[in-house]
Amino acid sequence: MNTQAFHRHAEIVVDHELRRARGRLAMLSHDRRGEVEQLALRVATELVDGVLDQARREPILEQALRSIYGPGMSWEQRALQCVSD
Repeated sequence: MNTQAFHRHAEIVVDHELRRARGRLAMLSHDRRGEVEQLALRVATELVDGVLDQARREPILEQALRSIYGPGMSWEQRALQCVSD
């Protein structure tokens, strides 16, 4: 499965959500806002890694992820739509 595409999708979702929260984040200092953004990315990365670990144990999950993100590293760039859009 193309794990790089899965991680990139998570980064896109985090970026989208951080932009949606821009007004609330503006109340924070620049340094604190950067910490929040880094934490959000770290959480997304850990979440993806957890799903990938689970997919190694559950073939149906691995198949589902492969159907979404493709096999191997040959990622075909696709338009991604977030549920919140």
